[in-house]
Order: sequence, then C-alpha cells, then structure tokens
Amino acid sequence: MYVPPRFRGLGLGRQLVAAALEFARSRAGIKIVQLTVTRGNASAEALYRSCGFVEFGVEPLAAAVGSGYVSKVHLWCDVDPAVKSALPTS
Repeated sequence: MYVPPRFRGLGLGRQLVAAALEFARSRAGIKIVQLTVTRGNASAEALYRSCGFVEFGVEPLAAAVGSGYVSKVHLWCDVDPAVKSALPTS
C-alpha cells in the first residue's frame, strides 16, 4: 500500500487498512491477515500497529535497494475472534 505525499495526513491509509480488514472479516475461513513493512518506515509501522497488527518477526536483508539492503518487519492481525482464544498464553 502506498499513499502519495500530497494525500498523506488525510486518513486515507487508515481507511484502506480498515477496508481490507473488514473485507477479510467478511470472508468465511479467513483467520488472519499478514503483511510486511520496511524496517524504519515509522509512520507505516505505527499505522499498522494502531489497526491491530502485531509484529512476529524481522527478515534481515529482505530486499536490495540501490547498493544496500532493507529489512522487512512481518506483522499479523487476527480477523477471527476464535484466533485469540487458540493462541498459547506463555
């Protein structure tokens, strides 16, 4: 997902994430939604976390960018209430 700079700050990213999660919740059998975000993209990470996503890992050197590499943060969000009750509590 990408929101061009001139449209940022209008809540469009949050609306897109909310619409995607609502669609997932409406589909039978979908338990979770997963995504990745580039490590260091603080605004995107904050948006996803505020929408209920939780980090479950980091993939180092996930993508080549120019002469370097970036890491990707893996996040997930449950869209089925039964998922939380099935998770271990350790």
